[in-house]
Amino acid sequence: MIEMLKNNTMSFLLKVDTQGIDEMLKYIETVSEKSKEYIPILYLGQEKKFAIKLDSDVDEMLISENIVEMCMDEEELEYLEERLKNSRINKCFYPAEICERKYKNKCATIYCEIIS
Repeated sequence: MIEMLKNNTMSFLLKVDTQGIDEMLKYIETVSEKSKEYIPILYLGQEKKFAIKLDSDVDEMLISENIVEMCMDEEELEYLEERLKNSRINKCFYPAEICERKYKNKCATIYCEIIS
């Protein structure tokens, strides 16, 4: 399970269980500049598509009716992958921050929490 919650206007939380970690890691392998792949997540109680767009020039997150899209560069994506792999062992995503992104002309921090 992967669920995204909006903590407030300045932060979002990705809650991920062990199955969700595996889904995220499998998905990260498919991310490329031309990738159209996505994984399903829950956002505000509704199923949406979660997509990571590989782009080093853009640092924003877009949320529309059916998709949550986050732009990341290769280094950020590799770091996310490494921390997800470590969280399988440690049962903890540390540090909790994934990244900061512009969302609706504000800077928002995206966090991750591993749940059992």
